[in-house]
Parts: sequence; structure tokens; C-alpha cells
Amino acid sequence: MNSSVKIKLPREISFLLKPILFSILLFIIDRIFKLISLNSGFPVINRGVAFGLFPGLSLVLTVIGFLLLSIIPSLRAKRGNHAEIASDALAMTPCGISLIIFGGFSNLLDRILYNGVVDYIRLGYIFPDFNLADGLIIAGSLMMGWQVLHSRRSGVGAASKPQLPF
Repeated sequence: MNSSVKIKLPREISFLLKPILFSILLFIIDRIFKLISLNSGFPVINRGVAFGLFPGLSLVLTVIGFLLLSIIPSLRAKRGNHAEIASDALAMTPCGISLIIFGGFSNLLDRILYNGVVDYIRLGYIFPDFNLADGLIIAGSLMMGWQVLHSRRSGVGAASKPQLPF
């Protein structure tokens, strides 16, 4: 007698589960590397935005980050709405959006805890220091952008895309 119970998740949930779990794993790895960097005695704290620009705006950047992370999950596909392009990308790339959310959350957490973002990857003096969360945001943005461009070229409409549950 087989006593194992199989749970069948709704399609919308299973569609999102793997990208979200993958993003959570990368978030945890990023947090571990940031703790290692902070405990190394030589942490690099970026108090500005990308490439260290606007270093005196840490509080403003924290508020903007919080607002963006609050708004992104609430976008829904609405025909005829100006948010259609963003919602097309959301509906088509759950991996991209989850990478952006968890990468953004990790950097936002740094801004709250350390008044700046902890960077720990250095590729020399030509390229600025960065962290895995930055890479998650860039990768997620590229995924979403590629999907939007691809859907526009192939003529795929918003009605044919699966709706996200949020």
C-alpha cells in the first residue's frame, strides 16, 4: 500500500513556484556573501546608486526601493491600459520578475541595515564593485525586456498570456 500523498497545485501556483524558489535560493546566497564581506574587515558599502552615483541620497533611495518593490507585484494585465507592456513582461517571465523582486529586496535590506548596499564582487578597477543582487536585478530586467520585445514582434497579445495570481 502506497501511503504517499501527492498534492496537485493549481497551474498558476506551479507556474510561479520554481522561479520563486530559485530566486529565494539566490537571495540567501547573496545574504551569506554580504555577511562574509562585512565580517572580512574590508566591506565595500555603496551609499549611492549604480556605479556609486549620488552617494548622499541613501534615505531617498531606500524609500524609492521600497515603493518600487511594493508596486511591481501589483501590476496586472489590463487591456488598453498604459501598464500593458509591464504586465506583459510580468505575465510571461515569472523568473525575471522574481529575480528583480528578491535582488531588490536584498539591496533594500542593506540600505535599511547598513545605510548603503554591500558590494563584494570586484572585477578590477575599470568595472565598479557589485553584488549578486545587482546581477539578479539586471538578469531579471533583461529577461522581461527580451520577452516584451519578442512578444511584440511575434504579435502575441495580452489575452493569450497566463494571468498571475497577484
